[in-house]
Amino acid sequence: MPNEDYAIHARVHQLLQRHWIRSERLAVTTADGVVVLSGALAVEPGGGVDLKDATRCTRFLYRLRADVAAIPGVQDVVLNLEYSEA
Repeated sequence: MPNEDYAIHARVHQLLQRHWIRSERLAVTTADGVVVLSGALAVEPGGGVDLKDATRCTRFLYRLRADVAAIPGVQDVVLNLEYSEA
């Protein structure tokens, strides 16, 4: 993994924390500027996002994808997520 990918990877994890996303069942991989988020998507209690509401969940995912894409060096963002209540 090139140094830039390490920096991107670290920034993605910081972003997940800012969005109150639980990362224990979420995998983040970065290669050549392409970020892949896969696994179970869950938000910490008090995170303010209702993932059961389809419209709010969609808006949340669009915002998350845009925020990851805005990280310097990111070429593409791939979301391969499933919903998780826990």
